[in-house]
Amino acid sequence: MQHLMSGGPLLNEKGQLTEPGYAYTAVKQYQRSLVKAPKWRIKEWDYYYVGTNEIGLSVTVSDLGYLSMIGITLFDFKIPTQYSKSALGFFPMGKLGLPNEPERGHIHVSGKEYDITIDTENFVHHIKGHYDGVCGKKNVQFDLTLVDHNHIGMCIATPFGKKGHFYYNYKINNLAATGTVTFGTETIDFKGTQGVLDWGRGVWTYKNTWYWLSFSGQSGPYMVGANLGYGFGNTDAASENMFFVREKNADVKAVKLTDVVFDIPKDAKGRDSFMDEWTIKSSEGLIDLKFKPVLNRHSKSDLLIIKSIQNQVFGYFDGTIIADGKPVKVKHVMGFAEKVYNAW
Repeated sequence: MQHLMSGGPLLNEKGQLTEPGYAYTAVKQYQRSLVKAPKWRIKEWDYYYVGTNEIGLSVTVSDLGYLSMIGITLFDFKIPTQYSKSALGFFPMGKLGLPNEPERGHIHVSGKEYDITIDTENFVHHIKGHYDGVCGKKNVQFDLTLVDHNHIGMCIATPFGKKGHFYYNYKINNLAATGTVTFGTETIDFKGTQGVLDWGRGVWTYKNTWYWLSFSGQSGPYMVGANLGYGFGNTDAASENMFFVREKNADVKAVKLTDVVFDIPKDAKGRDSFMDEWTIKSSEGLIDLKFKPVLNRHSKSDLLIIKSIQNQVFGYFDGTIIADGKPVKVKHVMGFAEKVYNAW
């Protein structure tokens, strides 16, 4: 069952979701002050990724209750390689002041090696700042503008089946980017690239494993974007699976999909072989994709009670997605697919 949400408050006076389900815009109003969980259990983040088949940039600002994480990664898919830097803070518990809504707000975070500002208004996201020492003595400076021309995205309110636990998520694909990124002495023009915003707020259960993929790009005559994932919470009311497609001079279509499964190859010892070709399918036959990896942004951390194993794999998607009964070809579109385990 896929339940389309109406507008109104996200949480009731008891801190429970008023209406689990999905929507095409952020119809529910999130207020951190209405969350009944302890401050150190509330998790909030804004994650942006923008790129092409050759380059990419991700910027993360997250308040995970126990920790804050401010990070940046610059990708060069031609080599392929990545340059990452992040800073951790302890027990931010709302001090970062992340906005209550994804389409309007101001974020400013700074530290010894970084200064990042994100301003969002009228479907325009402006990301500006610098991060020093990302690769040796090389610094990264960035000034990017991402525009949501489609005014549509994937919104989901997911319960966990445990009192006071929920996840409210809004993802926007096909953000049209302009601006530059300077790495050391080289300046890269990001005009014509596309990006995605992952805006998340909620109270998670302690241990979770999620699967998520996202791509935005051009495939023949189509602009295509996808948000597919699973692995956490009670998705009886809705999955987070959605496909976006637009032909030239036409309005974008947002197609709601049901289930999806990531078939990650195994090695001889039964371990995930992330750099081999994946298969992405749905039981209804609406999704039939191959994913050819290029680079794995792997990270592993163990801070006693907080543990994380992340494999965010970048590569090319090829295949078919059925949109309102019509097959749409996905041809060599760069994106990422990930498997993430958190104990947090």
